[in-house]
Parts: sequence; C-alpha cells; structure tokens
Amino acid sequence: MARDKAMSVLMCGTFDPNFGRNRQLLRLMESRNITVNVKNYSLWSSNKVADVRQGKVQRALRAVAVYGQMIVALLGQTLNPRRRPSVVLVAHPCQFDAVVVGAICRIVRVPMVIDYFVSLHETVVDDRNIVSSTSLTAKVLRSVDALSVKLATLILADTPEDVEAFAKETSTAPSKWRTVWVGADTDIYKPTVAASSPEKVVLFYGTYIPLQGIDFIVRASLLLPEEYRVRLIGEGQERPRIEKIIR
Repeated sequence: MARDKAMSVLMCGTFDPNFGRNRQLLRLMESRNITVNVKNYSLWSSNKVADVRQGKVQRALRAVAVYGQMIVALLGQTLNPRRRPSVVLVAHPCQFDAVVVGAICRIVRVPMVIDYFVSLHETVVDDRNIVSSTSLTAKVLRSVDALSVKLATLILADTPEDVEAFAKETSTAPSKWRTVWVGADTDIYKPTVAASSPEKVVLFYGTYIPLQGIDFIVRASLLLPEEYRVRLIGEGQERPRIEKIIR
C-alpha cells in the first residue's frame, strides 16, 4: 500500500485494545501515516471462558446493548461526509462484530477489513474444548466464521499457511486474503546484551488453554535434574487443574 495521508480507518469492535495483535495493527497503520479512529466497545471480560459459560439471557442482553451502541456510532460516522472513514477495520476477535458491522458497511457502502487471526470454531471446539464438535454451538460458530469473511471486503491472517487453511475452511477465494505477520512490540522487544544467569529455569508463558499442554510440561518436570526449576507464567482456563497436578 502506498502512503496516503488522506486515508482514514475506523477501527471498530469489541476487541481488546491491549491485545498484542491489535496494538501491532494500530502501530502499522500509524507508521503509514494513516489516520485511525478507534471505537472500542466492552463486551468481554478478561476471562472469555467464563463469559461464554455465563447465563445465556444475561449474555444476550449485554450483547444487544453493546451492539446497539456500536450500530448508532457506526451510522453516525459513516453517514457524515466529514467523518466518513475510507475503511472500517474490525480487529480480533472479529467474527461476531463483523456480522453486525459488515451488514452496516454494506448499507452505507464503506469497505470492511477484518483481522480473522483465529477461527472461532477452532478456538472454542478444538483449542479450548469448551463444546463438542457436534453441538449446536459448534455449528453456529462455524457459520459465523463463514459469514464474517463473506461480508468482508478484505481479510487478514497472520501467516500464508493460515490464509490457505482459513480460505479453504470458509470456502473463500484466497485472493480475498492478505498476510500481516504478528510482529513484536519494539517498545518491549529490542536488541540487548545477553545477561548470564546462575539459575537454570525452564519458562512457560501462556493462557492456560488445553491446546498448550501445560500438564505435560508439569509431569515432564519430574525428569529434570534437581538444579532446574520450571516457572509457569499466565492465567486462564486450565490453571486450577494445573495447580492441582502440581500439588
């Protein structure tokens, strides 16, 4: 993309603005002198697993209120010639947002780009094992995955392999997808002189989902020499079970 100072992006959705992927997209756009207006609406807590498992009525009412606010703001901005963005970007997690935002963007004729990043179906069914692959929820998630990419003008993923896999899963033309690498926050990760440490530590950092197999790390620690320690950093779904295994 050539530099275009006149280009403006409305970054809209229920995304976590502190999530590394979302911060990276914002940094990349700003580095291209693109004007970015961020409209973030809080729908999820830090514990998305608990959110999914809470009462359906409570969750539905919360979603109606949040998406109502989003629709009003989106219409107000896209229908105002002075504030109308060149593109609407729906950041991760994008799928549910993209269904709502995508419908509005079709009506007001503004392109919508979504950061697909991960499949909802894969995350909930395979990675986190929250529901069965044969459940109604699993079928709904697969349908939302497919509908979100259908409504999008352009879709982002983090690797060429993901582009190929997601395009196939959602029956989408690969030409509709683009790769934007995850990258790193240079405010945090930068070249430095390596410091030696007398400690012998095996470090794990993650979100304690079943996919990460932390129970195998804990059990394998019994095979390490006594001078080694295993340090686990993070919070999430599997932590209570992992702590029980450790005890």
